[in-house]
Amino acid sequence: VAVKFDAEMSLEDLRRGVREAYPDSGDRFIKFSGGGAALNTREAVAECIHSGEVICATFLKNVDAMQYGELQGELSLDSDEFQGHFHVLRNYQAKHTAADVARYLWDEQILLTATQAQRVFDALVGKISRAQKPRHLGKNGPRAQLILALHSFCLEPYAIWE
Repeated sequence: VAVKFDAEMSLEDLRRGVREAYPDSGDRFIKFSGGGAALNTREAVAECIHSGEVICATFLKNVDAMQYGELQGELSLDSDEFQGHFHVLRNYQAKHTAADVARYLWDEQILLTATQAQRVFDALVGKISRAQKPRHLGKNGPRAQLILALHSFCLEPYAIWE
């Protein structure tokens, strides 16, 4: 969508133009980016336009205005994305620990649904070994450590899937 922008316009004027083009956006905050960077000033937007860069508008909804299910949907992985990460995790071997699983989930910024956590648990529970420093993930065996690790990244912390 093309939105008119001139050097005298503020970012709020530009946001207003985008809202007119996308009336279903409601009261969501609009963040601009272009050239691989966030555009937080009118000057940055003008520079991007001058250099021929495409400017993207991202609609962000205030977390306080979201229902739990809606928030969960925003944070969870879609099926294809989960499958890619699941493929990596299910190839873990006995040399891996629950701490390695937690580190992977943390590094990749992954939050799991209860169903996804159960799939990961079922695939890994018989394969991983006990963490060398159990104080980080509990003093029990690898099964308990894996349960604790996966619950730490589960969007449904009270779901019983193990």
